Amino acid sequence: MNSRANGGISAGDGKNVQNNPPRWQGVQSSHAGVSVQTGLPSRSYEETYTCICCPLGCQLTVMLQQGPAGLDVTGVVGYTCRRGKDYARQEATHPVRMVTAAVPVDGRLCPVSAKTAQPIAKNRMLAALEEIRALRVQPPVREGDTLLENVAGTGVALVATKTVQ
Repeated sequence: MNSRANGGISAGDGKNVQNNPPRWQGVQSSHAGVSVQTGLPSRSYEETYTCICCPLGCQLTVMLQQGPAGLDVTGVVGYTCRRGKDYARQEATHPVRMVTAAVPVDGRLCPVSAKTAQPIAKNRMLAALEEIRALRVQPPVREGDTLLENVAGTGVALVATKTVQ
């Protein structure tokens, strides 16, 4: 199969053929109308994600450009709703996650389940889990109690999600 019959995609390697425009041609930059003159070369690339916002599981492709100021999302394709587009932009530039854990309660066999009050940066998850691992709480613990302030320097609290007497 030749590349023209396949919409500009080579059947062998899945890459765009140089003579044909990329499939996202016409997608607007997140900084539309803004021209940045830095004199430094920039690097453009794509990342793909599976959307987790709804049961559809759309395959999202995010076009990124690396410049001196950081990552710029130049376009997103493959989404079917606004939540998917927002998820792709967030995941590509600053991924965040809720952290859940079981915290031991002194004198009890059953630990208390806990979660961060808000999502934290993905690159801070390991540090957060190390702090949580060292934590032991005294009974009684009530649902909603703050078990740890400022988890891993993120400014986010760890809260209990159940009551343990």
